[in-house]
Amino acid sequence: MFTGIVEELGVVAAVQPRPAAARLIIDATKVLEDVSEGASIAVNGVCLTVTSWFPRGDGQAFAADVMQETLDRSALGGLSAGDRVNLERPVRLADRLGGHLVQGHVDGVGAVLERRSSTSATSATASGDATEHDRVTFGPDTQWEIVRIGLPPGLERYLVEKGSVTVDGVSLTVVEVVAASASTPASFTVSLIPTTLQATTLGRRAVGERVNLEVDVLAKYVEKLVAAADTTGAGSFTTPIIHSGSRQLS
Repeated sequence: MFTGIVEELGVVAAVQPRPAAARLIIDATKVLEDVSEGASIAVNGVCLTVTSWFPRGDGQAFAADVMQETLDRSALGGLSAGDRVNLERPVRLADRLGGHLVQGHVDGVGAVLERRSSTSATSATASGDATEHDRVTFGPDTQWEIVRIGLPPGLERYLVEKGSVTVDGVSLTVVEVVAASASTPASFTVSLIPTTLQATTLGRRAVGERVNLEVDVLAKYVEKLVAAADTTGAGSFTTPIIHSGSRQLS
């Protein structure tokens, strides 16, 4: 279990093809401080198992095997040497929950549709080619950025305004959810502060690039419970009785 608070940016050192799989070699520092064989590390929001770790150059690296299912259902299949990736170790029970409960299980892959600076009119969108003048730039005057991300079919129902969503392993608050139209997919927007832009891959994701999405697992459990109630009838559920000392609450 993770919280969506990225600990460091790692760098993909190599992608080694395997039969129906791939092995990722990732340069990292902080997440390897207490690593052990079999440990979990979230890579762009995907929970992977550390198979080995070793010195590499002036630093360290770890290896993780990625099965074909994961390559097909996430954006990890598009990684190549030199790419930066968001890294996070699992949360400990004594840790503060800085983001929200994140499983590291990708629900779908979205695409960056638009990003615009909050302090300027410059923007880049998926409709039409952005000129050099139109491209978003980062600088000391940039307060935050608004990023719109397209949703794959079926995920829109799990997102609500001010709810939580994980994008490439980063816990974010949903600003707006836009329903699909005849010509555009459903989408949502998030606001990114300078720290997020600088410390995660989201500051470098260009329009058109793919991102891993994980919705709030609580929404999926609620949907399943409601569906069960609709199928069996509300009368099949009994109201729990809570005992508090000698007083009974029902």
